[in-house]
Amino acid sequence: MSAHFDFIPRADAGPVSLIDDSMLGAPQQVGGGLVRFDKLGTELGTESGAVAKMARFLAKRWSMDPNCKEVMDAAADFTYSTLEKVLGPSANLRRGEDRPYIFVPRQGRPLALESQNLLPPGWRTNSYQVLEPTGQAHWLEPHSVRKLPHVDFSQEKKENGAHYYGVKYAVSIPDQWEANILDIDVLGERVNAATEALDAFRERVSGVGDVLKKLPGMFTLGDALIGLGGQTFSSGSVDAPTQMRRLANFQHLYFRANRERVPTMLIAPYSDKYAMENTYFTGTSDSVWEKASAKYAWLRDAVWTDRAALANAAGNAPRWVLYSKNINELYIEHTESRVFGPFQDYMMSEFVVLRRHGGVVSKRPERVLYVDFTP
Repeated sequence: MSAHFDFIPRADAGPVSLIDDSMLGAPQQVGGGLVRFDKLGTELGTESGAVAKMARFLAKRWSMDPNCKEVMDAAADFTYSTLEKVLGPSANLRRGEDRPYIFVPRQGRPLALESQNLLPPGWRTNSYQVLEPTGQAHWLEPHSVRKLPHVDFSQEKKENGAHYYGVKYAVSIPDQWEANILDIDVLGERVNAATEALDAFRERVSGVGDVLKKLPGMFTLGDALIGLGGQTFSSGSVDAPTQMRRLANFQHLYFRANRERVPTMLIAPYSDKYAMENTYFTGTSDSVWEKASAKYAWLRDAVWTDRAALANAAGNAPRWVLYSKNINELYIEHTESRVFGPFQDYMMSEFVVLRRHGGVVSKRPERVLYVDFTP
C-alpha cells in the first residue's frame, strides 16, 4: 500500500535515526485517548480508533456515509486483515532433504557403501560359496611321486536373508479440492514424505542392522576384525606424535590381516577429524591432519559422520571402520521402491510402497576392521 494517509506518518525522510520529543511537535489531545502531534499527525491508537479513521477516509474517497455498513466493513477488513504474499512452491522449505545420509544415495553426498539388488522379487534369501584351497607342496625325489599328498578345496556356504519394509500414503477427493484452491501439491508432498520415511529406515538398518531380523549393519558385522584404538583423539589428551603412531598402527593391523593389502576407505566421527586438524606438532604449524591425510589415502577419502561417535562395543566412544570398498566383496543388499496402487476406498485412493533390505553382505570378513576407542 503506497498511499500516505493523513493519520499515517510519512516514512521517506531518510535513514532511521534516534529522535527526541521536540521532533514530534507539540501534542494535543483529540479525544478517545488519541494524541495529535504537529509534525507527525494523529497516532493510530486503538484498533477501533483506526477503523473509524479508515472509515472516514474511505467515505470521503467514495462519497458515501462513513457509518454505512459497506464503508465500515471495508475499513474493518483493511485494519484487521493480514496482508500476505504467498510465495510459490519453489520457495517452500522441505525438511528432510538435508539429512546427512551416508548409505542412501543422494545427489552430492559421498556413499560410504554401495547397494545392489541381487535377489529377484519373491526370493527371501541368497547364498554363495566360500572356496578355500587346501594342501601344500613338498620336497621329493622324482621316483617317489606316490608320496605326494593331493591338493583339494573346502567349501563353506554363506547365506543372507532379506526382509520387506514399507509405508502407505493416501489422497482423498476433498484433499484435492482444497489443494486446488491453495495451490498445494498434496500428492507430491505425500510421495516425498513416503520417500523420506523409507530412506530414514534404510539408513538406520544399513548402519546398525536389525537384531530380530538377523540383518547386519556396517557398524555391527559380527565377523569383522576388531582392534583397540586407545583414548579417543577428541579427548584432548592424545598429542600429535601419539596420534600419528596410532594411525600407522591401524593401517599395519589391516595390512597384516589382509596379506599386505591396505584399506581404501574409512568411516569415522567428525570430532576425531576436528581433533586431528587442531593438534599440532610441537614448535611447528603442522597439524596431524596435514601430515596424516597426505600419507594415508583411506584417511583422505574418509566418510565422516557423527553416527560413529558412540559406536564402539560399549556405546560410549567412537568406532572407526576401515575397509576395502569393493562391491563384489562388500555391499548392501537392497531393493528399491515398488509402488502398488491406487487402491480405491470410496473417495480415498491409497498407495503402498515396498522395499526390501538384506543388510550388509561381507564376503571377506577380514576386509573390515573396527577400531574401538575409549573415552
